[in-house]
Amino acid sequence: TDQKTLLRAIVKDEYTGRSFRDTSSANRYLYINPRWLSQRRKAFLEEYPNESIRSASNLMDEKAVTVQMQNAAVSTIFTPLFLRSLNMSGDMVPYFNDASELFITRDLETGDRYTVFAPVFEGGNTGLGSLVNAAAGAQDDYYDDFYDLYTQLPSHLEQKLYDDVFNIIANAETPYDQALTLMNYLKKYYRYSLTPVTPPDNLDFVTYFLYVKKEGYCTYFASAMTVMCRIAGLPARYVEGFLAQPSSDGFAYVTGYDAHAWTEVYFEGFGWVPF
Repeated sequence: TDQKTLLRAIVKDEYTGRSFRDTSSANRYLYINPRWLSQRRKAFLEEYPNESIRSASNLMDEKAVTVQMQNAAVSTIFTPLFLRSLNMSGDMVPYFNDASELFITRDLETGDRYTVFAPVFEGGNTGLGSLVNAAAGAQDDYYDDFYDLYTQLPSHLEQKLYDDVFNIIANAETPYDQALTLMNYLKKYYRYSLTPVTPPDNLDFVTYFLYVKKEGYCTYFASAMTVMCRIAGLPARYVEGFLAQPSSDGFAYVTGYDAHAWTEVYFEGFGWVPF
């Protein structure tokens, strides 16, 4: 790949107060089966945003991202968001689920190779806000479903957290600006640490991070961002995968050290954006 790429693996929708877990990915569908075309279009937002938005900026240009396995792994296929198409060799047969996770019918083996085609972008990229805002008036057949699923929160969260979130985004005019404001707030006021104190079992994970220790690694930041977006009324989900950072030769050597977590926020008419 020729640019920093978030390779998605696991998508989680329900926040328990201790962690995020997956409740929406039980069904699996054969990727190439036309019977499941409507499910695939929804899972990967194949028709979003509309053509006028896609053609308005090179941010939405499809990039080829090729992955070659240098070791064995589970059956999960690592891909960017907004998967448009894929090309697999040999006996690799892709399946997907409603949470937009992708798999093959066996574990991955050394030498397995596949190429996926997708636009590669993330929240904060120059010009992305204009695209998201321009898409806001377009028809969106999925927004209500995603809103219902991805704004759910447990009842134990304190009112202080709600009040603080609304104060943070008070001057943000659009949903995209709100998400960006929350991301920048976390980056400014919280410290990245690979050795944070684990929250006690009787305390909410996100609340402990935000108000007590104020430091943590990607899981802490992504969990907080997802919860805060949901409080703000922004459909958001927690994602785990890998951060591929290519060298000048276009190759990124991805190992367990590159494991990462982030938040995807849904914007009406546009679709998901990773933060």
